[in-house]
Amino acid sequence: RRAYRDVLVRGRGAVRIVYLEGDRALIEGRLARRQGHFMPAGLLVEHAMVQAARLAALLAAHPAVTRIHLTSEGGLVEEATAIGDLIAARGLATYVPDYCVSACTLAFVRGAERYLLTNGRLGFHAPYDPGLFGQVVQADAAAERAAYVAAGVDPAFAAEALAVASDSLWIPEPARLIRARVATALVDTDRFPDSTLDDDPSPAGA
Repeated sequence: RRAYRDVLVRGRGAVRIVYLEGDRALIEGRLARRQGHFMPAGLLVEHAMVQAARLAALLAAHPAVTRIHLTSEGGLVEEATAIGDLIAARGLATYVPDYCVSACTLAFVRGAERYLLTNGRLGFHAPYDPGLFGQVVQADAAAERAAYVAAGVDPAFAAEALAVASDSLWIPEPARLIRARVATALVDTDRFPDSTLDDDPSPAGA
């Protein structure tokens, strides 16, 4: 991450950053052979945009899908962007029956129609990188601002949302989300089938 590189290079003119490229199998093999290293091989899966790849496979297997239900506390901006690209490419509607915060909102706004339950919550804050010692390092929000605006969100709203501190969270009132074109409609619980999977998270329950 850029924040890591900035800390490592700062004040050290002789330091050079080298990018080593390799395919998945090569990297997995080398990580597996390392002993006592801070990065276990399992972390490679976490950084491979697993959810976006799973969604792509599901959409390919079920071409009749027209709507995506989103419930998430956030995650990687890159993965949310990839999921949003899939949603936009298929012309899918998005629906939040509970909450969708942080990076999740970048996927939500890519919906052709964007439905929010009447008491649903969308949460916003500035993007961040984790610091070397666990601190939150606020990152440049230009890419996220451009993504919101390109999706039709009011630029003033996007600026306000991304001005919220990275370690805080802004949950606007639903009416404000409609005015800012973040959501296109508020719906009641009887509009779509329940999708929270609280009682049965299995594929059968879905």
